[in-house]
Amino acid sequence: MVKRLYIKYIRNIYRWIVPLKTRRKIEFILFGVSKPKLRRKIIRYLESKLENKITSEELEVLSFLISNPLQVFPYEFTREYNAESVKVEYDRHF
Repeated sequence: MVKRLYIKYIRNIYRWIVPLKTRRKIEFILFGVSKPKLRRKIIRYLESKLENKITSEELEVLSFLISNPLQVFPYEFTREYNAESVKVEYDRHF
């Protein structure tokens, strides 16, 4: 339990100190996958499954990824939301 809290504490300090662009570069160096490369891999994988059995959900994701960039939610409903219109509220403890 203590170890988990310690890791969470260190992770929050890391995110607070290191800018997002730098964190992304570090992740790329450590894990070696960029978003465009990962998108291409996913598309290739789903296209190879077309010959076998592919679910309707996988087909929907494939059609979305062919014409859109990689996102957390690869579905059309994400276009309905504008990030600027979402009000973000913060807890006082953070």
